Amino acid sequence: MHRFGKVFFILLLTISLTIALPIRINSIVTVSAFTIFTILIVSLGNFSLEFIKSPIFTLLTIQFILLLIGLLYTSDIEKGMSDVERSSFILAYLLVISQYQVKKVTVSYLILTFAAGCFLVIFYGLYYTLFILAECQQEQVFQLGHTYFADIILIHPLYLSIYFIFIFFFLLETARTKKMILANLSLAGIGVVLISITGIIFFLRSQMSLITFAMLLVIYTIIILKRRAWLVTFILFTIALLVFLLDQNRVTTFFDTYGKNVSTALDQRFSVWQGTIEGIKTAPFFGAGTGGEQKLINEGYAKTGYQEGIDNSYNAHNQYLQFMARNGILELGCFLTLLIYSFKQSLKIPNYTFLMFNMSVTLIMFTESFLDVQRGIVFFYFFLCAFIYLPYESTSQPLKDV
Repeated sequence: MHRFGKVFFILLLTISLTIALPIRINSIVTVSAFTIFTILIVSLGNFSLEFIKSPIFTLLTIQFILLLIGLLYTSDIEKGMSDVERSSFILAYLLVISQYQVKKVTVSYLILTFAAGCFLVIFYGLYYTLFILAECQQEQVFQLGHTYFADIILIHPLYLSIYFIFIFFFLLETARTKKMILANLSLAGIGVVLISITGIIFFLRSQMSLITFAMLLVIYTIIILKRRAWLVTFILFTIALLVFLLDQNRVTTFFDTYGKNVSTALDQRFSVWQGTIEGIKTAPFFGAGTGGEQKLINEGYAKTGYQEGIDNSYNAHNQYLQFMARNGILELGCFLTLLIYSFKQSLKIPNYTFLMFNMSVTLIMFTESFLDVQRGIVFFYFFLCAFIYLPYESTSQPLKDV
């Protein structure tokens, strides 16, 4: 059992490390880890069915079943199979994390290892820029950042930015809750890393990440000062964000000028969402089927005359609408139930990192189809399962007065 615990510890840390690395590496590591884990747990006779009693197992299983049912009526079976393959990672994480809880395997260890993977990606990008690229290309990377840097590290700047925002609030919570037991040098080190992460987020220039980061900083401050006000602030900020994006005549802001996005779809959210909603109207209850949502969305673009959306096959740029377009109100309802459950659990844990994780993903899903790609899927569901099943000790108190 002790040896199994060590293997389990290494497997989880390895998966966490590779989330920010190239997708192929993460896939190979996840499949290998799941295979090794399954062999070990079956051979030792330690497989437990206790995890099926948890609400998260029920909700994730329903989600996966809906994807499989969606294959029966999709117009794009190849894309549908790809969606199912990516979503199978969710059940793999659920099984591995829930089966065996080792006291030394905490969420904090996983986040720190994940942070190491994120910084590894940044260091590789900087190395490649300084020693491989020509001088003129180096100037583009350092002056413009964004896609010029993202092309080197093979990850969209939005996803990497969201990863670093998550790490930022984890370290901020660590410093806040453990400042009495941490040495001054450790606190100073955390401060330096926080400043570095802020610089990275601005360097990557993802518009939505910059907006999300600013909003979460305000909300986090309110959580610390006035616990009752955080939920109202979060709702008001979400409404303000939607108004900001839908206002095509808004005055140019810092986020508009500095945080230019890869896709012009960000500046045309109204057209994208309008077309998506038009498509959804044709199949609101069951959607287009797993993999067939893009065809349905393009049909909506055709109805609204949004030719650019058709030419570039823009997705919904809103995860909630994306679920509706894929498998209708059933899949959206299942996910919203999961999200509510996740928020409720985060309020029980005596640390605000889980809460900030939930809020960051909730906000970004209003403007991005975050869980339509592997980068979002592995990040969200891996840490969701980790927060639910693994210990996360802290000296802070839970939010009892929300």
